[in-house]
Amino acid sequence: MTIFLLADSFAQTANPTKIFIDTTRQIQWLGDPNANDTTGKFTYDTITKKDFIAFKKKYNPQIDTSSTRIIRTDTSFLIKTPQFKKYFRADQRDLYGGFNEYLGFIKPLNLFAIQFSGSGVSGLRFIDSKTGKLYGVESPFDNGCVNPLLSPKNRYFLSYANNVFEDNESFIVILKVTVDKETYTLENFISLTIGKWYIKDIVWINENSFALSVETETKSDDNSEPTVKKYYLKATIKK
Repeated sequence: MTIFLLADSFAQTANPTKIFIDTTRQIQWLGDPNANDTTGKFTYDTITKKDFIAFKKKYNPQIDTSSTRIIRTDTSFLIKTPQFKKYFRADQRDLYGGFNEYLGFIKPLNLFAIQFSGSGVSGLRFIDSKTGKLYGVESPFDNGCVNPLLSPKNRYFLSYANNVFEDNESFIVILKVTVDKETYTLENFISLTIGKWYIKDIVWINENSFALSVETETKSDDNSEPTVKKYYLKATIKK
């Protein structure tokens, strides 16, 4: 982990003769990529595709995915605020050095969201636009966590990842948002790996539940084509 962070702590600027060194490399890691679904943290109910589409239409992701808040070069992007500036590699050819994808700006919490990938590690980063504080969520798989979704009342973050090398395995992480006056911090809440399905899409319903579009693949033998079953679920967080 440390090797990846150090490799990603600098990037070429638009001027190829200058290197920007980020001396604020402290990152607070959240979630648990090794957590398994052994405690039954959710109850599941079957819903219809029509239900899922209705939840998607109602949900507001509250993320600005435009690039107006960053400065891009061919191989990196810069996040610059009055308080700090940070460069991130964005060259997907550099798998071992690590690369990043800018996902957007989450307005209610003043957070930048970034997906990162490298040699054996991937996940999400959140950067507080006021302080520069860096949060990280590591995926247990080569595929990074996607779709950082803020709950309707801004109390939780929800994301997921799928294991492309194992059948029907996915990861869900939920972070809790705490507020102290006008300062927001992220904390661990729920992390689990589920050996039941691939997640195709996910959306909040309310502060206590979210909807999933999932798929399962089964094979009659190693040489047969998989049978894919699609279905939709409502997951409710157990109190």
